[in-house]
Amino acid sequence: MRNILLFIVKYGPFFLFLFFQITCFWLITSYNEKQKSIFINSSNLFSGYINEQSNKVSSFFSLDEENEALRKENAKLLQEILNIRVERSSNQVDTFADKYSIIPSKICAKSLDLRNNHLTLCKGEKDGIKKGMGVIGPNGVLGLVNQTSQNYSSVLSILHSQSRISVSLANQNHHGYLIWDTGDPQYATLHAIRKYAQLNIGDTIVTSGYSTIFPKGIAVGSIADFKIEPGGEMFLTKIKLFEDFNVANEAYVINSIFKTEVDSLTIENE
Repeated sequence: MRNILLFIVKYGPFFLFLFFQITCFWLITSYNEKQKSIFINSSNLFSGYINEQSNKVSSFFSLDEENEALRKENAKLLQEILNIRVERSSNQVDTFADKYSIIPSKICAKSLDLRNNHLTLCKGEKDGIKKGMGVIGPNGVLGLVNQTSQNYSSVLSILHSQSRISVSLANQNHHGYLIWDTGDPQYATLHAIRKYAQLNIGDTIVTSGYSTIFPKGIAVGSIADFKIEPGGEMFLTKIKLFEDFNVANEAYVINSIFKTEVDSLTIENE
């Protein structure tokens, strides 16, 4: 009781002042049409602002869900395109035997300025991602899954000194391998293209399809420059990568349905 009395003594004048202020404000807005109109308009503006900010907050928290839904839709379309392309290239028409499935993911983290760069995906083993799967972005190849946990995956980026991607010229039957030895995240080097290949600036480079990691024909980059290697038998070709790693935040993991079977045959033959 004593504490309540002390509180009233200490803060009573303030609450009395506040009561009179509210009463005055009510009297002014109730019996003066001009002030009443101003108050109503101001209240509407204020409530509108609050509703707008509330909607922005709600939209922000639902943005991840919308982006995930969009990634899944893009993955379905990409999966259809890849399987149709494989059917056409092998002259087989079997809509019930898709050879590839796509797992969409957001990129959680990445490095660009190291000698050995990696990406981290926000999905892992529980989403079906396994070591050895290929990873692409909206515009081209990103890398290869090399480690997984339940919820995350580490990707050996093509911007890695140990990365070797089998590629070919889009319109010619010449293939080689892509190495990142430029130190520039926008460029890599194509090796092992023989000197009798017809190269032109701007020619497209795609995955060769000579492995179970990437299907044939996925865009990688375009020829920016080329010259004959010392020794005179092969081209040394500078490739402008289609995928901009500086802004990349979406990834699609390629699951080859028959990878285990094909790899087992390869091991047996070795």
